[in-house]
Amino acid sequence: MNGWYDACTGYTRTRLRDGTFSFSKAFLPTHRASFYVRRGNPNNFNVDDVSGKKIVFLDGWVNDEKCLARQKSITGSVLSADKIVHVTTTDEFLQQIITQQVDAGWSGNSLIAQGYFNDTAVQLLPPRSPPQCMLSGSAMMTRKDNNFTTYWNQGFDKLVESGRFTRLCSEASRRHGSAGTVACLNP
Repeated sequence: MNGWYDACTGYTRTRLRDGTFSFSKAFLPTHRASFYVRRGNPNNFNVDDVSGKKIVFLDGWVNDEKCLARQKSITGSVLSADKIVHVTTTDEFLQQIITQQVDAGWSGNSLIAQGYFNDTAVQLLPPRSPPQCMLSGSAMMTRKDNNFTTYWNQGFDKLVESGRFTRLCSEASRRHGSAGTVACLNP
């Protein structure tokens, strides 16, 4: 973006992003990656062995096929190209699973809790050793040549120390919790 921005809000630190960007202190927690399958797991999807399985991923989300490939505790985690499906919306993600065009979806374990969809059609199947695709929770992401995070962190520390951050999170949960879980970090 040719340097015309100071920061992007709500991005998580990942292996790929860490080499290019700087990050502030996190203000939201990390989410573990999990599989999503049709309610009742009618095809007995095995979270420990995805060999030969077709998996859907949300484009641009941190829980991608590269993260799945790093999960050495999951047999077959390195998928061939014909077993990877990318979609751009949570609705498409859900439809791929419900219509059984894929064996499962791979994303953060918070999609149901955050209200993207309910658990009447799909269910969460976390792997036995929970994978982590994020290096830290949601934060401010900025160019490495920018000192924005220094000032952000100072202001954030003051917000936390005063108790205002906790109050803001409580208020957000009270006002917006009906739309899904408001998961604030407890710094």
